[in-house]
Amino acid sequence: MDRLSKFFINSIIMILSVVAVGGHQMTVGEALSQRVNELLDEKGITQYRLSMLSGVPQASIGDIRHVRNKTVNIGLINAIAQGFGMDLATFFDSPLFRGENITD
Repeated sequence: MDRLSKFFINSIIMILSVVAVGGHQMTVGEALSQRVNELLDEKGITQYRLSMLSGVPQASIGDIRHVRNKTVNIGLINAIAQGFGMDLATFFDSPLFRGENITD
């Protein structure tokens, strides 16, 4: 499966999860995980490459991607956003972070 197909499939899955009947609510950690995975696919980079670009250890990125943390430092999120070549406003500009989609 090529990257474009994979991106579209992941995008459709994300949209369906957010627009599910009755709404799909998630924790901030789950939304953060989905956003990082979405951007990795969109940018076509690996977790290792994001680690190199952001200066954030691979283990920390993996913890976010697999929702192993209850909280994440905003400085860490900022470094990850910078690794994706964006600021925090752009990183959080996603339906995943809308109030009606977040449970905590």
